[in-house]
Amino acid sequence: MDPVFGNFTALHYATADLPQRDRVPFWCDVFAKNIVQIEIEPNRDAPFEASATVRLLPGVGLLSPCHSSPADMQRTPNLIADGDDSVAILVNLEGAMTGVQGRREIDLAAGDATLILHADPARIRCTKTRYLSALISRKIAASSIRDFEGVAMQRLPRDNEALRLLIRYVELLPKELPSRNPELAYSIATHIQDLFALAVGATRDAADLAAERGLRAARLQAIKYDILSNLASHRLTVTAVARRAGITPRYVQLLFEAAGTTFSEYVLERRLARAHRMLSDPQHMHRTVADIAYDSGFGDLSYFNRTFRRRYGAPPTEFRTKPH
Repeated sequence: MDPVFGNFTALHYATADLPQRDRVPFWCDVFAKNIVQIEIEPNRDAPFEASATVRLLPGVGLLSPCHSSPADMQRTPNLIADGDDSVAILVNLEGAMTGVQGRREIDLAAGDATLILHADPARIRCTKTRYLSALISRKIAASSIRDFEGVAMQRLPRDNEALRLLIRYVELLPKELPSRNPELAYSIATHIQDLFALAVGATRDAADLAAERGLRAARLQAIKYDILSNLASHRLTVTAVARRAGITPRYVQLLFEAAGTTFSEYVLERRLARAHRMLSDPQHMHRTVADIAYDSGFGDLSYFNRTFRRRYGAPPTEFRTKPH
C-alpha cells in the first residue's frame, strides 16, 4: 500500500463475504501480499475471520477498522524487495499482540501502539484482535519525528494523549471519503500526519505546527463526538464537555470560534437536525412533537418551535405529514 499517491479511495475487505473455502487463500494471497504487502499465517486451530478497510490519502495510508482471528503477520525479506520504506504506527485496540523487529521484541496490550519500519523485516503475532494502522513515507517521518528509527518497536503507552486523539480521529472518519473534495482529503491527511508525529515524538518545529493543526482538529472532533453522544442530555454544557475532555471551557469555545461557530450554535444545530430527522421519519409518527423535542435536548417547547421554524422555514408539525 503506497501512502504517497493516495486517491482518496476507501476499499472494504471481509472474509465473511466469501465462501469458507476461499477465505484463507484470498486473505493471505490477495489481500495480504498484494494490498498491504505483508504475509499472513492464520492460526489453523480455528476458523479464520478477518476484515479491513483500506483508505488511501495524500501521503497517508490507513488500515481501519481491522479485525482478525489469531494470526502471524510479517514483512519478510522477500517482501522488503518491493522498495516500500514507509513507516507505520500499529495500534492494538483489542486483544494482545507481540511485535518483533531486529533484536527488539515488545508486547502490546489493548490501547498500546508501536512504530514499525517497512524497510526492515518485522513480525506481529496476535490473538483475536481489533487494530488500526497508519502509514507515512520515510521522508515525512524523517522530517517530523525525532529519531524515528530509534523508537521503532518501542511501546507507545495507551495514556499518550496524541495517540488517543489519533485513534479517535481515525475512528470518526466517514466510511467513504469524498473523492471529489481533494482539499478535505489533504486536510485529513495532514491532521493524521501531525497526530502520528506527536504520538511517536515530533521534532520541535513539527510539534509546534502540529499543535496548531492536527491536535486542534482532533480535539475539536472528539468534542463534537462527545456532544453528539450526549445530545439529549439537559446537562450538556461547555463546562461538562470541557471537563470530560480534560481542557478548559474557554479552550473549547476557542476551538469552535476557530471553526467559525460557537459551542452553543453547534449544539443547537445538531439538536434541530436530530429533531428534523425524527419528525420526518415515519417510524416516529406515533410520538408527539413535544416528546421529540425533549428527546433532542430541548427543555422549552416554545423555544424549540421558534428556532425550528427559523431554521427550516416551517413549524415542526408540517414535517409530520410531509417530509422535507
